Amino acid sequence: LLVSALLSVPGFFTGTGLAERFGRKRAFMGAALVQIVTFCMAMPCWGTWFLYTALAAMIVSSTTFNQILWIYTPESYPTYIRNTAVGTLNALGKIGAACGTFLVETLDAQDIRGSLGTFVALGCVLLGATVMLKVETKNRSLQDTKEGQVGMTYATLQEANI
Repeated sequence: LLVSALLSVPGFFTGTGLAERFGRKRAFMGAALVQIVTFCMAMPCWGTWFLYTALAAMIVSSTTFNQILWIYTPESYPTYIRNTAVGTLNALGKIGAACGTFLVETLDAQDIRGSLGTFVALGCVLLGATVMLKVETKNRSLQDTKEGQVGMTYATLQEANI
């Protein structure tokens, strides 16, 4: 647990740096690609040292991806719905984490390659979804926060059936 926590620290700084330098969308795609590659590297199990190195790289890349996610998600929604959207996505993420834990335990009992292969497949889906993101939020002002703009009120949302 301590090693995992220590390996997460570089991921926080890497994620923030990549998002600021290359933009959120490109940083997302890069982090997803690194995760796919590290999972693929761990699949052949070329030895204990190599497996631990690949797992360390997975922890760093996962933390990098999560950091970029925490930057991108709030910037993607207008202010009137931002907290609701981020809260909903956090709840879905927790459900996914619980399912992932169950999946790993189930597939690891048979073979570690099964769980790693599943995560490679999910990573490919994630990479595809990232490519389809329409909004790049780097160097853009947040919606509904500029002077003169007015966010949607509760009554407006009721009228629009949102």
